[in-house]
Amino acid sequence: TKSVRICGHVLVTGNITGATVETTGSIIVAGTVRTSRIVSAGDFVARNARGSRLEIDGSIQLDEALDLCTTACGGDVRVGGRIVGGSIVSGGSIRTHVLGNSDRIPTDVEVCPRLVYNRRIRRLNHNITDARERLERIRRAAFRDAGTPRLDAARLEREVELSELLNQRDRLKNASRRDLATATIEVEDTLYAGVSLGLDDVHTQSAARTHRIRVLLGRGGRTLRFERNWG
Repeated sequence: TKSVRICGHVLVTGNITGATVETTGSIIVAGTVRTSRIVSAGDFVARNARGSRLEIDGSIQLDEALDLCTTACGGDVRVGGRIVGGSIVSGGSIRTHVLGNSDRIPTDVEVCPRLVYNRRIRRLNHNITDARERLERIRRAAFRDAGTPRLDAARLEREVELSELLNQRDRLKNASRRDLATATIEVEDTLYAGVSLGLDDVHTQSAARTHRIRVLLGRGGRTLRFERNWG
């Protein structure tokens, strides 16, 4: 198995087969990704992905098919053809032309913006704890040496830093609630029976073959709502 780590964006003019590619930027593949692992801090664009593991911080755009892949995506997933088999957990909405197939190959699709935001919030919580500890050390030192200009300036700087971190966390929590309210799974043509569908912590399974449908969270966020012939 080939393994490549790249700092920056990646453009592959052919296919990727049996390889691990990790990049700090986006990756664009002109052809198909097969039996590979793709890790990207940016977006992922390709014609097809089959039998692969995709770990993408940004969004995914595939022209034709996402088949039998294990996919974790921080942004939206857009597939021009079909999604069949495997699992997808997306921080943004999912849109495809066809979802599942007549053979009822196990296909799990979940939109969960909270997962992405919770990861960011956990990092912020760690930074907030560090900022509070630094501020407390400065306050104790300032109490011992009252009136020291250097300590007063350092205390003010740490208080501003802590305030900004707290504001960032509040903004992320608000954005999580907003994105969850607008999260959707959209099927432009055919949704087959037996597909597992999830939005946040609410899950169901498609019972019958359906055409042109959009799945949203219902009122109160405890059920799924199906809109037919949307758009």
